[in-house]
Amino acid sequence: MRKLLKTILIPATLLTVLPALAQQDPHAERILKRLSEKTESYSSLKMDFTVKVEDKQRGTTDKFGGTVLIKGEKYRLDVFDTKTYFDGEAVYTYLTDVDEVMISDPEEEEDETDMFSNPAKILRVYEENFKYRMRGEVNLNGKTHYEIDLHPEEREVEFHTIKLFIDKEDTVLHKAVISGKDGSVYTIEIQNIETNMEVSKEDFTFDPEEHPGVEVIDMRW
Repeated sequence: MRKLLKTILIPATLLTVLPALAQQDPHAERILKRLSEKTESYSSLKMDFTVKVEDKQRGTTDKFGGTVLIKGEKYRLDVFDTKTYFDGEAVYTYLTDVDEVMISDPEEEEDETDMFSNPAKILRVYEENFKYRMRGEVNLNGKTHYEIDLHPEEREVEFHTIKLFIDKEDTVLHKAVISGKDGSVYTIEIQNIETNMEVSKEDFTFDPEEHPGVEVIDMRW
């Protein structure tokens, strides 16, 4: 579950670090730069999304929706029966169905072989070299989108391709398809985007006092 939750965050975190990608395809570079500059201009960002997870090995497909709120490095992710908060210092994973919250340091989430283990690590991974290429233009829901492929040069990451679909008219990310080396394919579609909302630190903090009876498991050293 933790890996899946962090995978969902990739399109959002990717937007803030695209300028660090290795420069190769000039056309793709211009589009990615415009997308990144536009996203970086937002003081806050909220996205409603749907996810389709295809497990090629098992022949299964799952679909669900969620919401992510981001301000700088802080975030709150709501998906399934799980609410994950990062206030800039600690990660709070609240399991609503069992009324339990786990608190951990971001460092404890890291795994050198798992790039999805926390958003901070995702950001560092994307600062490494990428190969990227413009695939062309496609029509999605009656609108023209750029299709750009990203391929990491780092061999240890768990995916081999990220395919981005960017609205040609508005320069907005509409869809990302992440293909894992294990055969899993994550298709993340952005349903709605809100920007520059008024948010406070409380939006990214789990307060046990607001959840009487919640079991708190503090995994920090």
